[in-house]
Amino acid sequence: LTIEHMKFGLVEKFFTERMYPELADKAGVKRPDVVWHCRDGQVIAVEVELTSKWGRQLDEFILRMHQSIHKYSAGYVVFTDSPAIHKRYTAAMAVGAPVSTWIKDERGYWRIAGVQEIEAAFACRVLVRLIDDHDKDVVKKMPKNE
Repeated sequence: LTIEHMKFGLVEKFFTERMYPELADKAGVKRPDVVWHCRDGQVIAVEVELTSKWGRQLDEFILRMHQSIHKYSAGYVVFTDSPAIHKRYTAAMAVGAPVSTWIKDERGYWRIAGVQEIEAAFACRVLVRLIDDHDKDVVKKMPKNE
């Protein structure tokens, strides 16, 4: 994906999570799979989801993205090769979708501590895209940081 977007002149440079192991995910903050620095100055966090997250893992994924989105001027793009993941993640990150916060109880079991709704300010800065050969212009579709 990165090489394709570079070939089309949209991405100027990139950094993968493996380039900076010292920046491992901190509690509540997401470190993207790759960060694209685009020719137009925009910065996009990229996630590649090949296996689906459910329940607590999906909620934590979304909340960590929410906590870190301010670092990336254009927001996040989540790529997947699965139509089912695409459909579920698009719905899970839509305006008004419920997302739960979780805590461990005194017995060590995870339970829901609260539920909030996805805000428009977050939802408009996250794109979920199927990996295919027909969508090479994802950089152009990201919101501009005004």
